[in-house]
Amino acid sequence: MHRTLNTLLDKVVSEEQNDWDDHLLYVSAALRASRSKSIGYSANFLMFGREVNTPADIAYGIVLPKATPAYDDFVENVRDRMVTAYDVVRENLRSAALRNKRYYDRRVKPAKFHDGHYVHYYNPRKYVGRSDKWSRKYNGPFQIIKKLSPVTMLLQTQN
Repeated sequence: MHRTLNTLLDKVVSEEQNDWDDHLLYVSAALRASRSKSIGYSANFLMFGREVNTPADIAYGIVLPKATPAYDDFVENVRDRMVTAYDVVRENLRSAALRNKRYYDRRVKPAKFHDGHYVHYYNPRKYVGRSDKWSRKYNGPFQIIKKLSPVTMLLQTQN
């Protein structure tokens, strides 16, 4: 999301780059109106149950104002569209996750550790009164003394 936002802002900011905040509102609106490849809908549609019409859409006749239906019909119509949209989103996200897993699995190679290798030990322990964000999670290096299983190693601290 940040990469896309930066790319879009890059197209509209001045050479001095001091007016990015003037364009942020419009770039964000364009992003929310864009259909996402992974979910198949725009953020506007998923939030409001319809696409948001800009004044330019109405002025140029791209979207014609519709007669407002009765409240009960409107609510039922929006509810049906939202249920359908969220079902489609769930299915599209499931497909996107499987596609991303396939791409990841093509490149990943399992790490192979042997006796004598030096490794760092991951310890996600939380301490009272300390920010977890700045805690060091890895300790080491430690030397592998013995491989007990494919994922369990006996480690020796360095003296």
